[in-house]
Amino acid sequence: MRNLLLSAVISFALISSYAQNNMVHNQQVPRAGVFIKEVQKGFEVNNDILKSEPGYDSLNMSFQGNWPLGKANDLISSITGDTIFIAAGGGVMILDITDPSAPQLISEVRARAFVDRLYFDYATHQLYLAAYFSGFEIWDLTDITNPARLSRTPTDALPRGGIYAYNDYLYVITVSGGMLVYEITDPVNPVYVTTTSISGSAWNFYAKDNFIYIQTSSAIRLYDITIPSIPVLRDSYSGSPRAIYVKDGYGYISDQTGLVIIDVSDPDDFTFMGSLQIPGSCYDAVVINGFAYVANNWYEASGGPGGVYAIDVSDPSAPVQTDFYNDYFKAISGVNDNVTSINDAGYTTFDVSVSGQLELIQQTGLPGSLRDIAIKGNYAFTGSNGFRVFDITDKSIPQQVAFVDIDAGAVDISGNIAAYIPESMGSGNRLSIIDITDPESPYEMGHYNNMLLTQDAIIQGDYVYIGGWWDGFTILDISDPTNPSFTTKEFNWYEGATPGVEWCFVSDLDVEGDYLYLIDYKPFEDDDTKGLYIFDISDPENPAFVSRYEQQSQQSWRIKVHNNYVYLADAYGGIEVIDVFDPLAPQTVAYQELMDVAYNLDVSPFGYVYASCYILGGVQAINISDPENPAVEGYYYRSGLFALNVTADGNDIYIADGSSGFQIYNHDELITGLDENMQNVEGINTFPNPSTGIINLDVETASEVVVFDQGGRFVKKEKLNIGKTRINLSDLPNGIYFLKIKMTDGIQLQKIVIAK
Repeated sequence: MRNLLLSAVISFALISSYAQNNMVHNQQVPRAGVFIKEVQKGFEVNNDILKSEPGYDSLNMSFQGNWPLGKANDLISSITGDTIFIAAGGGVMILDITDPSAPQLISEVRARAFVDRLYFDYATHQLYLAAYFSGFEIWDLTDITNPARLSRTPTDALPRGGIYAYNDYLYVITVSGGMLVYEITDPVNPVYVTTTSISGSAWNFYAKDNFIYIQTSSAIRLYDITIPSIPVLRDSYSGSPRAIYVKDGYGYISDQTGLVIIDVSDPDDFTFMGSLQIPGSCYDAVVINGFAYVANNWYEASGGPGGVYAIDVSDPSAPVQTDFYNDYFKAISGVNDNVTSINDAGYTTFDVSVSGQLELIQQTGLPGSLRDIAIKGNYAFTGSNGFRVFDITDKSIPQQVAFVDIDAGAVDISGNIAAYIPESMGSGNRLSIIDITDPESPYEMGHYNNMLLTQDAIIQGDYVYIGGWWDGFTILDISDPTNPSFTTKEFNWYEGATPGVEWCFVSDLDVEGDYLYLIDYKPFEDDDTKGLYIFDISDPENPAFVSRYEQQSQQSWRIKVHNNYVYLADAYGGIEVIDVFDPLAPQTVAYQELMDVAYNLDVSPFGYVYASCYILGGVQAINISDPENPAVEGYYYRSGLFALNVTADGNDIYIADGSSGFQIYNHDELITGLDENMQNVEGINTFPNPSTGIINLDVETASEVVVFDQGGRFVKKEKLNIGKTRINLSDLPNGIYFLKIKMTDGIQLQKIVIAK
């Protein structure tokens, strides 16, 4: 298995990378959906799809709410320096740093998509967001403790380059679609004016008064907006810039080579002044009292050149480094005596009152990438730079109610415990067993350390099953959850092991009954490992290999099992269904092409598979009431960024959205697959039945009832009070109806008859 580690990392990076990076594979795979096109080397993602219609589209699904916070991506400081605005995932965190050693959260802005850039207009108290799939959003911060969205406007191209408001006009800088100009006299209804083309891909900006400096991949370009509706290009400065900061007639360019200083006092004739080479990757700069503070994003576990550089620029022709703080940062801002810089872990504040010296004040963690979500009752459990618990009683605005400072990603729940584990190809990974008896006071009750590779964890009974890529799968005994113990490891790679016989690449696994199912999409060309593998785990201490099925789609790499059918998410845009009633002889019985790449999937007991959409984001609903004839019956495009995982809880669908937190959708027309011969379950009394449409429900723990007609079509939904509740269905015609009643411990179904 040549170059195993390198190959695996490359394979993982390809699949996990942003959509603008082509994923090229030479294996023969189904050309599913519109996202795959044939090229000389095989197949690749068709990036042109990102130019499709802007905004959001849906069928039989609706957006309910989100908690969109994630990795910090941009920040700005108030003119007084006592407030900072951090673009964190799909939201903005507004912080009071009057006392920089004890920052206080003022409020959160929840946008609909990943926030790349932001701008705050101090005159109007309006916050402008360049928000990826959402386009741009305008928020009113007159009451900064209670932000209110004024408008959201989709854009044809992704507005990742910046956003700036000036004299009742808004300038939205897109990556490849130029600079869009809107008239915003009425911020509730922005009016498109014109588009100004920009040479090169635009990724960042700096603006002041009537000048906008735009960073493209090969130059800094200055646009004059003296006439607001007619931006004019004045001059450019070539290089490999990442950002520019302008002060007192000088431009300070964070370039791939270091800090470059240019004279911009004549907007028609930029002049080079001086530079300082800095190793790594300079991303941003701010200048205070004659010193530039440069954020460097180069990261190495052993240290490396990343961090914040303090540079004396009092002589622009001869900048001199005066201090350095080693870390990695991608944006920096500040005024007066403090500067704040951000990275994927959070934000760091420095005292720079002694010019040119960096004195650390504090470091605060922020949410990170959210890759999984588990639901129990009215609570959601996730990992995002720590174990987080959310009250989802009001799905329009989930509220975090608990945090445990343990960083991992995958979550599975059984009873009152959660298995929490990193999705990591590193060594020394830790499985945490979290007690969630009181969801608002969780704590780690036990753990198991020093696992080599971990991808997912499934709890069944007294055991947890852990997938580990080329480290096979591991079984731990958690009968004593305070002290998990090793049981066995199977099909892990070792020198000389036979591919497909003694080891395989566990991309994902699932457990149903006495069987464990895992999928290997053959990431290493030289190793014959592709297949669906089935193991008998009736004795978890001695798993027995049953069979290997090699005819599944080449790029199927996520798996769920339900009622003896295996459902595979095809990384190229489809769902494959495999009959495993006979585990010795699996066979493919269906393949459903999808309109988007299926990153992951979940199976609902009501006859649906839900697939998370990787390219456009969002979710697709596939009817599997007949597993051998699946059909797409609903979708919601788009989410906040790239949907990585999906969890179904009744008709509520949760998307783990990577760097943009999680989103909640409703499957508006959930078809339950019931028939008129269904018998009502015990524990719920509906009377009278038959009725004229006035139905009394005697329930103790129900919170919601959804009504479907005999064909499984959605009719209406009502909230319930605890105890006896009356619902009025007298406006419905005579016939058979089904009530889907949401309980604290699950879903109950009732059949009623209306006869008037």
